[in-house]
Amino acid sequence: MLPTYDLCENDIRVLLALADENNLGNITWADFIPVGIDAIKTFLARNKLLAKQPAQAKEINKETLKFVFETEIAQIALILQRRFEACDTDAETDEHTGKITFDQMKGILHNTSYLNIKEINLLLRDYVMKFGYDDIEYGNFANDLYEVRYDLARSRIMDINIKKLGEDFFSASGHGEIDEHGWMPVE
Repeated sequence: MLPTYDLCENDIRVLLALADENNLGNITWADFIPVGIDAIKTFLARNKLLAKQPAQAKEINKETLKFVFETEIAQIALILQRRFEACDTDAETDEHTGKITFDQMKGILHNTSYLNIKEINLLLRDYVMKFGYDDIEYGNFANDLYEVRYDLARSRIMDINIKKLGEDFFSASGHGEIDEHGWMPVE
């Protein structure tokens, strides 16, 4: 009998993003096997841990994650928006179409220190699924990055570039108290 790993579709997407660390968009078996084994071990450990948790601790609260990353994602999007527009400026009219080529998107994402390789790979895979290898619409980049971070958080495999949160982060935010389960209401 084959073992069951209880991987969801999101886990498979993250697994592929972990394995695809070259700039060619291809995953070799030599790259995939060690990363795949490590990721599956991590997913198994996550599943065992989550099986012991109460139901509300199993899900990542999307709105809380948005609250935590909102400022950082907005700043990243603003910086990258300027880079996207630099590739998308018509020399004669100085106007933007809101689209850049896949190769331009790939170059911009790979040449920034604001994103980690998992985020870049998931963003590029999502853009290929939405737009193919043709022109990529960049106007929704902030939301796209948020969705990728949410997917990584759900898989419990996430690198972040956010600075350490200060001890007074939640009290300074003006929001409510944290309950006995570690939850804090966000309005």
